[in-house]
Amino acid sequence: MKYPPEIRHTCGILHHLLQQAAAVSRESSAFAKMIDADVLRTSDRIRACFLDLVRGRFGRRLDDEFRDHLGIADCARLIQTLPQIESPLSRQVIRQGCPGSGRVLLFPGIHGSVAAFHRLAGVMPESMEVVGWDHLGLDERAGIPRKMEDIVAPISQAEIQNGLDLEAPVYVFGFCVGGALGQAVLHQLAPRNGRLVLLDAHPAEAVAFYPRWRRGLAIAKAWKVAMSGGTVERRLVRIGACQLHALARHRTRPIDADLTLFRSGAPLSLGPLAKEHWNPHARTVKEIVFSDLGHADLFRCGQEQRITEAFAAA
Repeated sequence: MKYPPEIRHTCGILHHLLQQAAAVSRESSAFAKMIDADVLRTSDRIRACFLDLVRGRFGRRLDDEFRDHLGIADCARLIQTLPQIESPLSRQVIRQGCPGSGRVLLFPGIHGSVAAFHRLAGVMPESMEVVGWDHLGLDERAGIPRKMEDIVAPISQAEIQNGLDLEAPVYVFGFCVGGALGQAVLHQLAPRNGRLVLLDAHPAEAVAFYPRWRRGLAIAKAWKVAMSGGTVERRLVRIGACQLHALARHRTRPIDADLTLFRSGAPLSLGPLAKEHWNPHARTVKEIVFSDLGHADLFRCGQEQRITEAFAAA
């Protein structure tokens, strides 16, 4: 689905939230065509769930503005104009687990959403709790993290405060830039039984090797487009820029855990990616290549089952 460029990041998050609402309501199959058509002509159950998810992620209330036949792009434009009424949530418990069975932490790509991982949560070991972390910084009442420790520390502290058992299994999945963030979180937590599963994710050093002028040019272009999008869109772009700067200054530290690297067949903006790039940063590294998949096709095409073995073997 192609959305207006000036609000495409907001639209992308809303798209995933709508898919999650449909899945939670167990109407995802029948609803797929409506999502593709970018039409929110939904059941009351999907609509209510979608509005709750929007409020949780953006801290804004669409309820009073919502109408039948309102499309995702319309919702994205409305969100830019609405006041923030509460702090957006970054931590989402996607599935409860059994005590002592461990926890899975999920980290999306740079402008992604954990809502895209709803199906992925279903292929995790059934007894484990599944938690997704959306990117920090969307709260207008707080600053945007500018250093890796400003991102990693609050996440690690929140997991400990929410009863994380470091003697039980702790698995981390990271997509794209979320892989480097997830690896840093796993390093700080240092569980006895940790495992890292990555998809198209470079170590942080890849950002540093990416020419600074190209990174600056890409950020300037994104910022110029977002300027006409609105408050939320501009903040999303700023969050992404700050993450890239933080990663460029970060040194990846080795973790005492096994790593499985899944690689799609798509060319990546940060350059080549293979097993040898992660070998210095984990106990063991296993690489699996999906040459038939694009960068986001695992989620877009419902192929999450293809990475099940990485968690089953943990």
